Order: sequence, then C-alpha cells, then structure tokens
Amino acid sequence: ASSLIAMLPGLLLGIFMLLVAVAIEVMPLVFAALGCLIASFICMVIVMPLTQLCQVDSWMLLRLQGVVWRVNVPQLNMIDTYRFTNKAGIRALSWERLSPEEQERAKNSVLRAISLLCSGQLMPGSTLSQAVMPLTDLRVLKETKWGWRVAYSVSGNKWKKVWIGKAYPNFAPTEDMPPCVERTPWNIPVIIVSLVLVVAFSLGGAVWGTMMYTEPGGNQGGTSKNDESLTARVPAQVTEYEVDGVSFPMDSAYVMDGEGIFYDPATDTDYYLSAWSNVSEQSALEYLLDPISMFRDDPEYDRFRFEHVTGENTLVPLTAADGSVYQHNILTVYFTDGTALHTAVALTKDGILLVAEGFQSETADEHTVKGDLLYMLENAKLGEHPGTAVITEENYRSLFHLASEEGYQYIGVGYIKAPEGMFEQGGFLDAYLPYQEGEPDYPEEDASVISTTAHGMEVTVTMVQSSFNAQDAVEEAYESFCALTEDSIDTEEYETIYSSEYDIALKEFYHYDNLSPRYSILYADTRGNGWYLLAKITYLLDEQDADYPALLEELRDVYGINLPDMEAVPPAVSSSTTA
Repeated sequence: ASSLIAMLPGLLLGIFMLLVAVAIEVMPLVFAALGCLIASFICMVIVMPLTQLCQVDSWMLLRLQGVVWRVNVPQLNMIDTYRFTNKAGIRALSWERLSPEEQERAKNSVLRAISLLCSGQLMPGSTLSQAVMPLTDLRVLKETKWGWRVAYSVSGNKWKKVWIGKAYPNFAPTEDMPPCVERTPWNIPVIIVSLVLVVAFSLGGAVWGTMMYTEPGGNQGGTSKNDESLTARVPAQVTEYEVDGVSFPMDSAYVMDGEGIFYDPATDTDYYLSAWSNVSEQSALEYLLDPISMFRDDPEYDRFRFEHVTGENTLVPLTAADGSVYQHNILTVYFTDGTALHTAVALTKDGILLVAEGFQSETADEHTVKGDLLYMLENAKLGEHPGTAVITEENYRSLFHLASEEGYQYIGVGYIKAPEGMFEQGGFLDAYLPYQEGEPDYPEEDASVISTTAHGMEVTVTMVQSSFNAQDAVEEAYESFCALTEDSIDTEEYETIYSSEYDIALKEFYHYDNLSPRYSILYADTRGNGWYLLAKITYLLDEQDADYPALLEELRDVYGINLPDMEAVPPAVSSSTTA
C-alpha cells in the first residue's frame, strides 16, 4: 500500500496547483504544477514493479508436491464450472471477503483445476491455465523486508521475474527458507523518495517558469510586484490638450493625429486619451483588464504584467499634482515582435475615469513611455463636466448631444443598440443625425432605429444585414419602404449607385407624405461581417429654413457623399447623386 501511496503526493499536489494557477493566471505556478506531475510519473515508473507486492488479496499461493502455484482468485471465480461465490460489487474479490464455506469451495476448485492442468488435457493459453499457474523451478533472487524477488521457468529456457509479498501466513517461496511470520512494514524509503522528487521538480518548474515569463529587471506576467522605481517623466515643453472635458498635459513635440490621438516621433509611440464619467471601481478594473482578453488569443501575444499588484486590489492610490488621490494602475501587454501596449487608468473619487494608452514600437524605451503616461494622469485637470458617459441600457436614449467635440454645429450624436448577433456581448453604435432639441425618436420603441428632424432634413439610421453587398441592402430597404408607405412614389425608376471598392451604395427617389413633397436617399455603408449602416436621408421640401444649407454641408461631411441642393419645389427630374 505504501508503494501506491508514493504516487499520490505529486499527482494530487500537481492537480491542485494547476487549478489554482489557471484561476489566478500565474505562469510559474503552472510550471511548478507540471513539475509535480512529472515527478508523479517518475514515481509511478519506480514503484510499478513493487505494486506486485500489493496483490496478495487477489492472488493465492500454495505449494503442492514441491511446486508453488499462483491462483488468480477473481479470474478463477469467473469460470462457470469453477465458480465458488456469487459475491460481486465494486471491490475486487479477495480471499478475506469469502466466507468459510466459500473458502472451502475455492480450495476444492483450485485442487480440481491443478489436477486437470497436471493431466495435460488443456491447451496452453486457456483461461484456466491463466487463472491457475505453476511457478516452475522457482528461484529466489532477492529478499527484502517486504517480499521476495523470484524467477520461474516458462516455455523451456525462458525465465520470468516477479515479486512475492511477505503477506502469506507461514509461506516461503522455497521449502528451505523460513516462512513469513510478521506483517510487512511500510515502505518509508519509497515515500521519502517520492516527496523529494515532488519538491525538487516543483521548485525546478517554478524557477523555469519565472525565467521564461519574467522580463529582465521587471515583473512576471500576471503576478507582478510593486515597482517603486517608476516616476513621471516631465517634458521640457508642455502643451495641454482637452479631451472629453479633461485637460491632459503632454510633450509639445507630440503630433495630434485626431481627437484624443497623439504621436511621439521620438519614440515612435502612439498615445490614446479618453475620459469617462459615472464609472465604478469594478468597471475601471474591467477597462484595465480588457487588453488581456482582447489580445490573449492573438498569435503574437507574449505576456502581460501590472505595474502594481497588492494582495487585495489591483488599483492602488496615486496622488495627483493638485493633491487629489486617484486609484490607478498600468497594465502592459507584450507581443512577440517586441512591441507593447500600455494601458494606464486613474479613477477619481467622483467616478471620473482617466485613460491614457500608449502603443510603443520595438525600439522605444518602456520606462520612458510609462513615465509619459504617468505624467499625463498625475497632471490632468478636470473641467466643469469631465468625461463621456458610459452607455447603458438605461441611459442611451438620453445621451443624444450636439457633436461639438467633432467641430459640428448642426449634427448630433445618438446611440442605437447593436442588433443581436452583430457583437458577441452586445453593445451600442454611434448614429449621426440632424441635431434637434430633446431626445431623438426611436420608432415603435425599437432600440436599433433612431430618427431626428431639423431645418428641413430628416435622417433615420439603423443597422441591417445583407448576404451580398451594400447594393443589395439598399434595394431591400427600398422595397420595404415601397411596401409600407401609403403615399405615392415617383414611378420613374432610379438607378442604385454602388461602389464595389468601398462597398457602399445609395438610391434616390421622390415620394409624398400626406401630399407633402419629399426627396429621399437610401445610403448603406459596410461595417464588416455582412452588417451595414443604413441611413434614410429625407429632404422635407416644404420645411426648409435658413439653417438648411449649413446642415446639408455637415451631412455631406458626415456621410461622405455628395448630397444635392434641393429647392422648395422639386424639379421634374432628380438631381444626380454620386458616391
């Protein structure tokens, strides 16, 4: 039994460590667990021959006329004419489980089998000859505290070696040897060897995993320790940029590539800045951890590390330049090509989340990039209404606002719910429409359709799916509109304009709404994977005002198409519309 127990420490400890390592994502612990499993396999190879000493319950030995016979008790009981008990169950059949009557029947079955085998009436290899086997010319090769290593003759000049445990009362392999009279002791040396192997291989695996997943001078992916050496890098010249109502200071040498996007030519690093309002600490942690799940399956993903990790919380205090205390951290995701993505977050006590990300090239200095990010967070200044509201199921209808952050004076931004199946976990999409006071319209309470009207223009935006292209999406939308409208549509056929290069399409047509003239354009723009943004842009020809030309110009910029100028009274023939 001690031989079997020797295999358990490495197996049980390895499985436990592997489960813990997967749960907390600590790679050195994974290698330590693998070391335990390898040690368990080695122990299995060592003790496998000794397991023969543990078979005394299922094997019966007896000496008859100078020959030692070995009887497989369960196998003999399976032969119909030799069955001596009907006991069954999960436990293997053993001699001790038999009643005195069953033991007597078993003895008679064994003697009858031996008599038949000695008569030469059975062919070699029969079931009975495998259950009851003579150990011919038995020789003792070695004796230990726990048993005898013996050899017996098979098939002429061939010999087979087996272990016989010292557990058979008054039995010895040969008649000239003293029989076993005491219970065999535990095989403590085997258990000690097993424990030594487990400890050695687990420590070796942990060291190897640490070497593989630790950056020189840095922290290991997933289990970093605090790095007090990181300090903010103060630029020689500072320029402040306002992003989402927050003023971020940064090096004046940076080039602005877009709203909240900056490029550092000195380190070949792209920076992305944003701010969010009404953010909980849990949501801030989720934002910090997003890059791990986003890039873990990427073929070029290498590892990740936190700049600070405590035993209880991943966010740690950060004192800003104005004395405010934020909860912050920096996550770095490394790639095999030498590049890295740094995500730095700082959460104020009022729920404002500041996010500064840096995507560095393989030649950039990591310490410098993270020092820049830390400087931005420490010296950010919050405006009167900082942050962009997090879009939720409860508030998305109320977040429609003038897109002044993008330089528009007549265009507003609203949100529609992504159709089921477009994204794995759902979400919301931006929709650009004429700006109107109050909330936009969501026809028939459909969260995936939004519509606004202002200055003689009406725009309805939704998402549709098409198995072919944008032209097919526009044609289907036009047929649906014709089927639903109760007013007349100009019978002249207008050709659908399609750009295969960009997979966009549009179609124009005249129609009436309660006898009021209308001119509409259906526009579809690919969003990938068979999904298209579908916009219906309608000229309310009898409602145009002085701001109509300015709004039309901004709609042209938003959708990137040449929307025609329409007069209050429509011409007989439509103006040409080009993509």
